[in-house]
Amino acid sequence: ASFARAGYRTVRIGTPHLPSFLVEGFDIVERPHDVEPCFDRLVANFRAAHDANAPVFAWVHLNGVHFPYDPPRVHQRWEQDYVGRFKHAVTRPEFDKIAVYPDRSTPRERAHIVSLIDAGYRHIDTALRTTIERLATEKLVDDLIVVVLGDHGTHFGEQNLWFVFGTPNLASLRVPVVIYAPGRVRP
Repeated sequence: ASFARAGYRTVRIGTPHLPSFLVEGFDIVERPHDVEPCFDRLVANFRAAHDANAPVFAWVHLNGVHFPYDPPRVHQRWEQDYVGRFKHAVTRPEFDKIAVYPDRSTPRERAHIVSLIDAGYRHIDTALRTTIERLATEKLVDDLIVVVLGDHGTHFGEQNLWFVFGTPNLASLRVPVVIYAPGRVRP
């Protein structure tokens, strides 16, 4: 609400299943699920704000590295020789069985699932880079600041926990933060 009072066009895009209290106060709420449509809507909102000569505050919440772990094949660069379960994806029921009972999966299967998660990150990274390039090409980024923030960490074997979050351990508490602000924030 503070951004709106300051004259910003406030936009919330992404993940359709967030509780309604997390989307209150935005001028525009759009709920596409997949990564590319979220970024397409972001670009469209930047264009509209530019045409209205209004600054933008946008929150894009992506679900690309959550369930199911099913990243686009083009981003699945690791584990090309893998032939076991979960070749290209892990469904929520499959995931629940191995997250709660890690002995129901082999070390090789867990390593492959980590590679699927990495591919999900690569998918989001690529889409974000493409979006920033699109905004730059259209000259919509003069004052752009992008903050990428994870919502939680994940256990990858720490304390013998696999693929769970929400624990008081550092693996759950550490989240990535990346700030992109050319000319304003030094790397």
